[in-house]
Amino acid sequence: MDNRLLNYKYFFLTFIIVFFVNFSSCYSYSKEISVLVSPVKLLDTNPENLKVDNLKYINGFELSSNDYRFGGLSSLLINEFNDFYSVTDRGDWITAKAKVNDIGFLENLYSFSMGSLKNELDLPFNKKSKNTDAEAIEKLNNGNFLISFERNHRILKYESL
Repeated sequence: MDNRLLNYKYFFLTFIIVFFVNFSSCYSYSKEISVLVSPVKLLDTNPENLKVDNLKYINGFELSSNDYRFGGLSSLLINEFNDFYSVTDRGDWITAKAKVNDIGFLENLYSFSMGSLKNELDLPFNKKSKNTDAEAIEKLNNGNFLISFERNHRILKYESL
């Protein structure tokens, strides 16, 4: 085999490896995002009424952002350290800090970050595939996360987000 052809093959293989490593890492970072947190009343017609059947409404918030990735939140988790975690229908994760009052009611969320979940091959999800629809998140005692998915039903374990 001609040495020039062999050199081209190695060059091409090296280029492909470098391209994919850089391509995948550009989507795996965490990015701070701006999120507007607005209180929501149970009933606009009667804001003093805080009961629906046997349930008592405590509070609610509408979250909105100009970040094009934001939305489709599924599963909301706040742990004992007031860390907020969520996953999205498009294969992203969101974290924030929660402010709670003395009796443990949520008062606000702040310091939002967002990033892409990775697939079983440790690559960012193809956002056009049906594999991105994250539905639930749970943080384990060892710090790992379990995230379940709809459509292509499975549970993936992540060491971190």
